[in-house]
Amino acid sequence: MIQSLTSIASGQGGYAIFSPGQSISVYAQLGALIGLIIVTKNKQLKRTAISMVPVGFLGITEPIIYGINLQKKQLFLSGILGAFIAGTFAGAVGVTGRVGTGLGIFEAIGFFQYTIYDPTGSIAQSTGQLSALGNGLLYLAACAIALGTGILFAALSYKERPSEKYAVKSINKKIFNLINKNENLDIEERKKIIKKLEKDLNVISKEDEKQIKDVEKQILDLIKIKSEISALEEKDSKVNTKLILKGKKAIKKSNEEKALEIYNIIENSPRIKKIEMLSKEVSIADKAIEIDKINKIIDAKKEKIQKTLGEVKLFDKKDLTLMMNNYEEALSSLFIAYKIKEPAKQENKYIFKNKRQVKEV
Repeated sequence: MIQSLTSIASGQGGYAIFSPGQSISVYAQLGALIGLIIVTKNKQLKRTAISMVPVGFLGITEPIIYGINLQKKQLFLSGILGAFIAGTFAGAVGVTGRVGTGLGIFEAIGFFQYTIYDPTGSIAQSTGQLSALGNGLLYLAACAIALGTGILFAALSYKERPSEKYAVKSINKKIFNLINKNENLDIEERKKIIKKLEKDLNVISKEDEKQIKDVEKQILDLIKIKSEISALEEKDSKVNTKLILKGKKAIKKSNEEKALEIYNIIENSPRIKKIEMLSKEVSIADKAIEIDKINKIIDAKKEKIQKTLGEVKLFDKKDLTLMMNNYEEALSSLFIAYKIKEPAKQENKYIFKNKRQVKEV
């Protein structure tokens, strides 16, 4: 806005070089959402994401950003990176904002025009601005780049959740960093302790990963069935609403035969039978999820980690308890991702800071 006013005041015609960035960023975040739709195995998440695509093309990104992209950091960062690349292109070729014609796809119309302060394009020509057609076409190219790069980066970077092995390793590194900063230990002692911990804290085996993936597939199967039920219920509700209105009209006209026919259609809907069948499958799929198997893995790994950290005698009882809550959250990545279990509260976790937090030995 300020840049446009400056351009107007200086006789430059009100051409805004920064305003295309806002529009372009919409398509980058939308692209990241589409990238998620392409790669996710979570049918419910995919269904939710698909429902947000139309509003994205209308320029409304709040549901996309706050509903999904910010929660899945890779998506939000993919959108930012895509917007940066597309914005750099738009700036390099000289795309400028000109006339406001709405949001989303309607915004493109304004880029195919000259500004209201330069309706003939004479100022644009004298100052080296793009023609109305050239500006519009290059704006569309920038939007396509934003959309495409958003899709690409999201598809390449997105993961449904952090793996247990990655989450545990992340905590291990923070603990090693604490040990490295312990001034009460000499360099050789630090190296010796860290070398031992690197081996003993590597608790997730390939067999564990396989078992976790098997249970994750069971959870995804359940989500898929529930998603199908939700879709059928939504469709059934829409169809029934229309049929009920028709039934009311038939009753008003004393057309009992027609009203009864509509009632039978509602009662004998094939969707109801399908929902009943899927509901039975939900019960079967729910019972098939081997939650106890994962809980046993979590308990066994926690016991080993606690024993290992206790043996080095560098952390007091309170800190060790808090650290174990960090590890439990890491080991419960599967359950937390699919809302079977809540993450640990911040006050119940160990906060890794830069200052030395290892007790004297």
